[in-house]
Amino acid sequence: MSYADNSGVEAAFDLVLAEMQKAIEKLNELGADAFKNGDHATARQILQEVELRQNLIPEVVLLRSRWLDLQITKGRHDRRKRRGSQISRPGRGEITPRSFFRFPILKALVEVGGSSDARDVQDRVFEMVKDSLKPADLMPLPSYPNEPRWRNSVRWERFKMVEEGLLRNDSPRGT
Repeated sequence: MSYADNSGVEAAFDLVLAEMQKAIEKLNELGADAFKNGDHATARQILQEVELRQNLIPEVVLLRSRWLDLQITKGRHDRRKRRGSQISRPGRGEITPRSFFRFPILKALVEVGGSSDARDVQDRVFEMVKDSLKPADLMPLPSYPNEPRWRNSVRWERFKMVEEGLLRNDSPRGT
C-alpha cells in the first residue's frame, strides 16, 4: 500500500514557519525603532503583538509534527499487521502520540528560561498533560521498569526536535 507524498506539505509548513519568523523580526525592528524614538506606547503595543505571534509558532510546529506523524504512524501500523502478535507493546490509540508532548516541552522550556535539568522539564510537562494521559502512558516500559512510558515519549520527542533543528543539539547530557 502506498501513501501520498507529503513532502509538499512539509515544505509548506517550513515556509510558513520561516515567513512567521520574518514577520516577527520585522515587528521587532519596528518596536526597536519606536523605542529609540521615544514612542514607548507604540513599542509596548508592538511587543504585545510580537508575543502573540511568537506564541503561535509552537502551535504550527506541533501541527506540522502531527501531520508528519500521520505518515509515520501508517508505516508502523503496516509493519505491526505483517508481524502479527510478536509485538507486545500497546496498540494504536492506547498510548499518547509522542508529538503530543512537543508543545508542552516548548512551553516548559520557555518557563525555565530555555534550559534546565531534563527531569525538571519532564516534571513540568507532566503537570501540563497529566489529565490527558492514557493509562498505558503511566505504565512502565519493559526496558525501564522504574519509569513510566510518558517520560520515554518526552525524551524521544525532544530528540526528534533536536534532529529537526527546533532545539539546540549542544546541551550537556541531562540538560
